[in-house]
Amino acid sequence: MAKLINTAESQYNFANGSYADYHTLVQSGQLEDTDRREFKILPEHFRSETNPLPGYGLRLLLSPDAHAYQLSIQEQEADCGIKLFTDETGIILEGHAFDCPK
Repeated sequence: MAKLINTAESQYNFANGSYADYHTLVQSGQLEDTDRREFKILPEHFRSETNPLPGYGLRLLLSPDAHAYQLSIQEQEADCGIKLFTDETGIILEGHAFDCPK
């Protein structure tokens, strides 16, 4: 999902000159179009803006000028679960809480 959102953001930025929040990626059809052409991974509930990945917290923040974004995806139930972070660079980082085994 992080790769999908990064790619959708890149395509949206190319077409519109700025990045988009999750609502706009869904409503504009960019997320679905990107998935259809490149990924084929979107779950049925991806259109839910409040819970697109059940069991995970998804947070997509835009800079005030919409020329940068930050995305985090975190397992909600697992204290030591996976945490992914990315931004407009497209690099996806995986993180863990400091006191969790690696």
